[in-house]
Amino acid sequence: MLLAQLFAPGVAAAELREDADASLLYPAEAAFCVGFARRRIADFAAGRLCARRALADLGIADCPIAVNSDRSPVWPPGITGSISHTETVHCAVAAPKQRFGSIGVDVEIVGRVKSDI
Repeated sequence: MLLAQLFAPGVAAAELREDADASLLYPAEAAFCVGFARRRIADFAAGRLCARRALADLGIADCPIAVNSDRSPVWPPGITGSISHTETVHCAVAAPKQRFGSIGVDVEIVGRVKSDI
């Protein structure tokens, strides 16, 4: 996995290059998607699936990733992480806060990034 190679050991990374089934969302996650267009729900579901895969690599299973009021992910206690997506790539990284105060990932399509980003 290319994404995992960009981070230090101890950071779990997951990526998905296909849509995820929205039925895989936990109720707390699906509640945030009410009113979303089908494409946005698919992106959201893929990001959450990546986040859960990264958490599983850290030994945390069956954990919904809800949404804070600022739209950031609600990570389990003691975990920091990030979720990002483009039209073709969805990804997430997660790590113990004890070792990494924070981490982030952002994916963009080459040529579409503007100088203000």
